[in-house]
Amino acid sequence: MLPILRLTALLSVLAMEAWLLWNPTGWEFKWDALAGFFGALLALFVLERKDHSVPTQTFTAIESVTPTDIHVFEKLLALLDPNRVILFLREHDFGGSFSRDDIAPLKTFVAVGKNPDSEFIDPAIEKERKILLEAARKLVMALGKNTSPTSSDNLSVLPSHLVNSPRPDWVIREAKELNEASTAFVDLYDNFIRFCRLRIAKSTV
Repeated sequence: MLPILRLTALLSVLAMEAWLLWNPTGWEFKWDALAGFFGALLALFVLERKDHSVPTQTFTAIESVTPTDIHVFEKLLALLDPNRVILFLREHDFGGSFSRDDIAPLKTFVAVGKNPDSEFIDPAIEKERKILLEAARKLVMALGKNTSPTSSDNLSVLPSHLVNSPRPDWVIREAKELNEASTAFVDLYDNFIRFCRLRIAKSTV
């Protein structure tokens, strides 16, 4: 639309200039032609400025993060402590046994994950939380399916009756699957924490 208006204004300037200068009977001053000329010139100037204007604000602050979101984020960090359960999942080899307490916070995260007070108001953060929650749910299910209690009441992929026998291939395979699922969850957790901190830092809270 602007190019058409600019062309129209330019043609008006030329027409007014021709009217101002043209006089077959001898030149005389024309107030109406002069006013039309400057009016068309002003219109062309305004359109040129508008066409080349630059937005005054490129980035806007995020306004959807609320104090409630910050509180929910702090609760999540306390439950999925990066120096306890996350550190365990990051470093443990599921070929060996582990305590029930090691994964208790993960199971609690899944258990309370659908409660309204565990949800973020900010839609972008909540979307990422649901992805993390689903990964945690799958990991908990895999741990329940592929491990069993040991004689010391720990959990292990290796059943008690096979402790003194060579490890079957299925035990090695299930341990590998648990290690991969654990690594995938921790990677999602790391990305989620980074995303939340960045979004909160950019918010107007």
